[in-house]
Amino acid sequence: MVVPSLAGPRGILHQPGAARPAEKSVAMHGCPCGSGVPLDGCCGRFLDGGALPDTAEELMRSRYTAYAIGAVDYLLATQVEQDREAVEGWAREARFMRLEVLDTVAGGPGDDQGVVEFAATWETRDQTHVHRERSTFERRHGRWIYVAGEIPRAAPLRRESPRVGRNEPCPCGSGRKFKKCCGASADEGFLVGLTSRLADFDLPPWRTSQQIADADLGLLREALHRPTAQTAILVAEAPPGTPAGFALISTKTDYFTRERHAHIEALAVKRGCEGQGLGRALLEAAENWAAERGDTQITLNAYWQNSRARALYDRLEWEPETIHYRKGLARPEERS
Repeated sequence: MVVPSLAGPRGILHQPGAARPAEKSVAMHGCPCGSGVPLDGCCGRFLDGGALPDTAEELMRSRYTAYAIGAVDYLLATQVEQDREAVEGWAREARFMRLEVLDTVAGGPGDDQGVVEFAATWETRDQTHVHRERSTFERRHGRWIYVAGEIPRAAPLRRESPRVGRNEPCPCGSGRKFKKCCGASADEGFLVGLTSRLADFDLPPWRTSQQIADADLGLLREALHRPTAQTAILVAEAPPGTPAGFALISTKTDYFTRERHAHIEALAVKRGCEGQGLGRALLEAAENWAAERGDTQITLNAYWQNSRARALYDRLEWEPETIHYRKGLARPEERS
């Protein structure tokens, strides 16, 4: 896994039948990989070192199971990249719920390379996540190992405009333009419903989720009802035709150079659609929108506490600049 990796051999580190004291307890009615076979007769034999996976899919399934029960040594032994802290973090904090194999290419007993595409569902802090990945495996020295993974391209992004042109007459017969009639209400309902996601992290004590939602909601409604060339709303669809996330872009002026640039005011993905590459796709689409206008930079703000978002920005090579500090002061009537 690439979150951080489900997928250089160091040898099997568990001996057959040996206890795994650091692993999570697992119900014995079935293997976590979803095969319907008991753990000992399925992925458990690989985790214990009693057998080696014959196919790339078997290795991928056993790695999912290793995450589910916390078999960190097995994960590290069956992947190229070695990052124990990251692997331990995911194995410890996530509760893996379901694995679905979507596609396989080669990776059979007679192959040396294979690709497996899968979707893994897990929970953290009462939030459900779905990670979809297309993983590459290689057979090295007679053993399958996980080499790399990529997130499949997200469903198409569309500029926030219905199939009926925004400036065309609304099909309802009102005589108004679609963007001022039914189109606006449909768009607004989806966007308003996602504003709560903009504060779905541990907030600083002086901020409330309602404050954040209300502020961004005002910007969204302004962009919907008074659209200009200086703003854009991009929507990610997953599957096509079903909105799953959005980005609101505005135009700012650089404080130092006084040059115009694009600024992402808000970005949110629907709960349950995380890990599918939608956030990345929205950011890339925003960059393209800005580049097409001739902007030389694009900016955004992020709460320090929103570590998930900041990790995404770091991976996509966004660079931090200023840090906003804040200190609360007593009201005049409260001062002694």
